[in-house]
Amino acid sequence: MIKNIIFDWSGVISNDFRLVYKTAMRIFDCLGAQRISFETYAKEVAIPPINFYKKFVKNPDMNEINEMFKNIFPTVGKPTIYEGAKEVIKQLHDKGLKLIVLSTHTEVDNEAREYGIHECFKEINTNVHDKIAVINEVLKRNSFLPSETAYVGDMTHDIKAGKAGGVKTIAITWGYDSKDKLEKVKPDFVIDDLKELDYILQDIF
Repeated sequence: MIKNIIFDWSGVISNDFRLVYKTAMRIFDCLGAQRISFETYAKEVAIPPINFYKKFVKNPDMNEINEMFKNIFPTVGKPTIYEGAKEVIKQLHDKGLKLIVLSTHTEVDNEAREYGIHECFKEINTNVHDKIAVINEVLKRNSFLPSETAYVGDMTHDIKAGKAGGVKTIAITWGYDSKDKLEKVKPDFVIDDLKELDYILQDIF
């Protein structure tokens, strides 16, 4: 039985793909790198972020890039919560499931408050650049048994992190990585709507 769910944030709950792209291109400008199209960005974006920046920036310094991101992101627009996500998160919380956020994004706390779901999460982890490296620490800190935990993410790195922690992996198809790309890393489940999550938990686990 699944009692705990770890969520990625960007691309799963928060719709910020275009804003993150715009921020990355502003960072490219600051670092003297040539801008790329959104389509190219969508294909090449990766976690840990250093793996993406290495492709286009010579000797990228992630401390410098992280600082730029924090300063630039709030100026390019306002992210929104995906339709139906608030209701699903609240339903899961009200049913007694323990919910965690594990994200590379730095603004999750503020966005979660704006979306009215901050209180639904037992723990919010931000600025996590290698989720594979910390997944077991997160499970241990929260006393989560892998057999009772699911990981919901939109990128191959999320699925690999979930597998590294021995938890069930659920890939969503409306985020950063394409469905084809996600299926190649063999998640346990693939869903096209967050509302399907509740049905999976009821019928499968």
